[in-house]
Amino acid sequence: MGFQVLQLQPAQMIAAIGAQDLPIDSVAGLPLHPLVVHAAVVLVPLAAAGLLAMTIWPRFSRRFSPLILVIAGLGVLAAFAAMLSGEQLADEIGMRNQQHFEFGEQVPWVALAQFVFAGGLAWWDRQRSQRGVFGIILAIVCALVAIGAVVGSILAGHSGAELVWG
Repeated sequence: MGFQVLQLQPAQMIAAIGAQDLPIDSVAGLPLHPLVVHAAVVLVPLAAAGLLAMTIWPRFSRRFSPLILVIAGLGVLAAFAAMLSGEQLADEIGMRNQQHFEFGEQVPWVALAQFVFAGGLAWWDRQRSQRGVFGIILAIVCALVAIGAVVGSILAGHSGAELVWG
């Protein structure tokens, strides 16, 4: 009794699973939007938590800002992918919730602002041993942007969950 190994070429594998008929906005037959939304819902608030820590502790900022910037950058990409795939999904199924649509359009831009301000604060903290007045003001603005990113993610996510689950 042995196992038979199938040796298929990539094109044959795609044909076997029927993937050639899948639209570009899906992965293995699942709509792309629910998949990338979960990435955005994790990465944007996680970057916000890191940015808040950067605003409180300049030493943390100097040490961990590269990691926070990577997380924030991935959050921006996931948020834009969620927005674009959500628009496409809404058009395909003919369902558009205005509140979710508005919140979903704002999150990528707030995530982008969070990325830019995190980069600014990281640069500032690496250039100076003390923040000074401008550094403190920058840190306060960063904290407000981080809070806005979390609030925006929650509002978009909650309205999306209500749309799907009622």
